[in-house]
Amino acid sequence: MGAEGGRRQGVGLLAATGVLLWSLEARAQEPISAIDWLTERLRGNAQSEPGLPPVDSIEDGFIPDQTGPLPPAPIEAGPLAGQGGGAIRTTVLAGSSPDAAGLFPATDAGLSPGFWGEATRDEAIGAILPPRDYALAALRDLYRRILLAEFSPPEGSDASGALLAARAEALIATGAVDQAAALIAQGSAGGRTPPKLVQSAFDTALLIGDEARVCAEIAAAPGLARDLALRVFCLVRAGDWNAAALTLEIGRSLDRIDPARAQLLAFFLDPSLIEESDTPPPQPEPLTPLDWRLLEAVGEALPTQGLPLAFAHADLGGGAGWKARIEAAERLARVGAIGHGVLFGIYTEARPAASGGIWTRASAVGTLDAALESGDGVAIAAALGEAWTAMSAAGLHVPFARQYGEVLAERDLPPEAAALAFRVGLLSEGARRIAADARPTDAEGLMLRALALGIEADLPADPVARDVVLALTAAEPSAFVPPGMAAEVARGRSALALLTALDAVDAAAAGDAGDLAGALALMRSVGLDRVARAAALELLLIERRG
Repeated sequence: MGAEGGRRQGVGLLAATGVLLWSLEARAQEPISAIDWLTERLRGNAQSEPGLPPVDSIEDGFIPDQTGPLPPAPIEAGPLAGQGGGAIRTTVLAGSSPDAAGLFPATDAGLSPGFWGEATRDEAIGAILPPRDYALAALRDLYRRILLAEFSPPEGSDASGALLAARAEALIATGAVDQAAALIAQGSAGGRTPPKLVQSAFDTALLIGDEARVCAEIAAAPGLARDLALRVFCLVRAGDWNAAALTLEIGRSLDRIDPARAQLLAFFLDPSLIEESDTPPPQPEPLTPLDWRLLEAVGEALPTQGLPLAFAHADLGGGAGWKARIEAAERLARVGAIGHGVLFGIYTEARPAASGGIWTRASAVGTLDAALESGDGVAIAAALGEAWTAMSAAGLHVPFARQYGEVLAERDLPPEAAALAFRVGLLSEGARRIAADARPTDAEGLMLRALALGIEADLPADPVARDVVLALTAAEPSAFVPPGMAAEVARGRSALALLTALDAVDAAAAGDAGDLAGALALMRSVGLDRVARAAALELLLIERRG
């Protein structure tokens, strides 16, 4: 029988299966509640762009923006950043809970294996969720390392992998889909995916276009996918229309498949139904990666711009147009979810034929590349000013700095352009080296250089800058730590205090700098001096909101 005949026969079975459902329903288990993709909380942030840069290696408090989850180099020792410290009380061995899984050892990330200390599993989950959309790249870097590193599981961890699932959720929400997939795979070592990770495992695979692997796993172990919609999807892809139609009808009758999703699956099973329908294919709410793939398959693909950040990965492939690829790459690079090199590689794939928005940025990058290749200092200076204005206005100042900061620092530029290049360089991975070689003459430049190098600096008049200098030059930073954070550290819960401090530093970027000095001091007191300096430099170099 041909493919079309098989489809028609499969759809015809939808009516015939009704007589069987009474017995199936009587024997059925309690309906499995659907696992919404991301959560209502994340759906509420669909228009925001939370994110965290990829974890690769760390130097001078910055993490290079390459692809692939390579471990960062250690940071100086401290209660959270050291080679182990004292014994940490936990209720399970590291290898007995999926919560211990990570992509690199904690010490390689500059953190202690006993990072969670006396915090319980539920407290750890509450500390990393909801996912953070930090404005400062240095904070996103550290948050990402915490999500990806291999730690001793906290008290209360068990085989369910609840903390690992929360980490994966945070990674997906912040656009780090590839790294979430790698973390889930690490937590599924031994061939068994913890139940709480199954849905995230399928979602990440669908987002990165790896549905063939997902369907192969379901074919080998059908019980793995408790979502009947996913089973129908895979059965159709395998050409088993009869089984797909039967599963779809059972799912509909037992309320195991959302009605809108069921209609999409029927269109996927028999595309001719679209032509016979008086209404366009529905859009399930919330929209899941499976829904997005189904809409794409029936010719009703949705643009990813208005969807949660993770969907932007679908536009990075060669199938999307150049404009869509640039837009997706900018969204993801802005929050560090992809390497900065990916964005700049896409910018230079062609020559813009229009102006405004993304075309202005793509053109400015091309002009700067040409000027750097020419070696003409005057041309570089002009191109730098134009590119920096365009990129920083779009919130792409850090990807730009990580792409060009060290290159610009090596060029002989006119004084005004050299001053700008110095500031751009302080946002790059080579900030400390650039500061060591720089000889600024203005008061602000001298202060920034001192902060990058960790040396004494004059107190500025600006209150935010003053708090930064006080916190980063104090001989005893613990004296600045707020009582609440200090109490958490004293109770062996430094990790919870640290995450509170990250929130406080990020609040300063939004205009609320009330706890800035104490938060930076806390970061220094737990051994994260370089990260504190990186965050402070970025805070002072970008336009603060509020």
